[in-house]
Amino acid sequence: MITAITPKRQSPTAETRKKISIALMGRPGHPHSAETRAKISAANMGHPVSDETRKKWSAQRKGNKYALGHRHDILAKEKNRRAHLGKSLNPEIIARMKDGRRKRENNANWKGGRSILPHLIRTNFKYRQWRSDIFTRDNFTCIICGDNRGGNLHAHHCPISLLILIRAYSLETVDEALACEKLWDINNGITLCEVCHREEHSGGLTA
Repeated sequence: MITAITPKRQSPTAETRKKISIALMGRPGHPHSAETRAKISAANMGHPVSDETRKKWSAQRKGNKYALGHRHDILAKEKNRRAHLGKSLNPEIIARMKDGRRKRENNANWKGGRSILPHLIRTNFKYRQWRSDIFTRDNFTCIICGDNRGGNLHAHHCPISLLILIRAYSLETVDEALACEKLWDINNGITLCEVCHREEHSGGLTA
């Protein structure tokens, strides 16, 4: 029996890639209608990720150098820098990025601005005071690895994460967050260095 040998697919030449790039340049894509965006938003709303799913994601990422925390070496950075020298985006693309058609409520994944609340909490003066109290109690030292370098420390809500607290107490505004005593309990916070904090998140924690 003779088996047919499938020829190896060749990569497109530089000239072909350039033609494809020119042909696709300036295409506006297929914007969803307001009704479709509303349906997608409603379907995605109120679906928090379970702890079991987070653990599965964590297990899939472990050992993958392209997962969280991967840093390019000096040679890769220089190669990437040289590859982008002298290049600029098409003016039409820049205009589409700035017009706001897919921002906030115009985005299909918009959930009423709920993701803004954690940012507002972390930039609030009371959060900075809570963080300072955590650092002082832990002697400005990561409780896992002992790192005490300045500018390398994070305050981490633990054992109850910030996002879980927001959901548990149904917090929707900054005023409600400021009035939530559990959110500012220093017994629910630990000092971590940047690396250990990243490891905690990759292990399934959310804030």
